[in-house]
Amino acid sequence: SNFLERRIHGIKSLAESLKGIKYARGSKISGELMLEWIQKNNILDIIFDHKNYHVQIIQRSKEILKFLITEDQLSTEQLDLFWKGTSFDDESRREIYKIIQEVSGVMQSHHVKQFLDKFTKDKDVKIIPEAVNCIFEM
Repeated sequence: SNFLERRIHGIKSLAESLKGIKYARGSKISGELMLEWIQKNNILDIIFDHKNYHVQIIQRSKEILKFLITEDQLSTEQLDLFWKGTSFDDESRREIYKIIQEVSGVMQSHHVKQFLDKFTKDKDVKIIPEAVNCIFEM
């Protein structure tokens, strides 16, 4: 649908901007400004809205999670929103695990603990091969 295409384009643009912040020292957009914008516009709420989620949108959320972790600004609420995607359907769950695995290289020990707590304390967690790989990579 046209709405989905606009959402995909929007998150792709955001991901490109976040990648650009890492490499552009003289960037007009600072990490702080992007962080503020993500929070003010409830970007994670929009991506992980259980009524309007789409796996293609979830797939493109990796750069947002990576940015929040790199900036050490991943709040418990944001982590909970991200993790909520594991309850949508099997495809979304696999994508969330894959994203966690892919960003694990930039995690600090407290981030790893936060995610491991999700795996061990969530009574509805489904341990599938992607979950095992994800935990192993952390």
